[in-house]
Amino acid sequence: YPAIGGLLGLILALALLFVQFMMDRSFKSEDEILDKLKKPILSAVPYYGSGKNLITAKLNYYEKEAFNTLYGNISLSGVENRTIAITSSNENEGKSSLAFNIAKTITDFGKTVCFVDCDMRNSDFNRLYGLEKNKV
Repeated sequence: YPAIGGLLGLILALALLFVQFMMDRSFKSEDEILDKLKKPILSAVPYYGSGKNLITAKLNYYEKEAFNTLYGNISLSGVENRTIAITSSNENEGKSSLAFNIAKTITDFGKTVCFVDCDMRNSDFNRLYGLEKNKV
């Protein structure tokens, strides 16, 4: 009976892996994004791991260059009035870090930025920079 139990356990594990693979709707490559969405990619900002806070850390050359490339492509997109919205359905995916570094990169090029943090319940910027929340 142990051999039958082991075989059934293996089959069940493989079935669960197959179901998980089939339900995964995330993009795995830039080519897949281009193929499915039919939209251009402005830039790819690498994932630096959850241990590095891109808001308070000093960026190295490659990290800065990723944001410079993104800003360059945004500025060359041909759109006059640019509003950049960074959204996600999940927490802790780097939205605040990405938004802050895009704004910082734009100001590094001498442009003016109006940064609006719309996370009313859990603003990272208020906490990280010790700012008081605006009271309405």
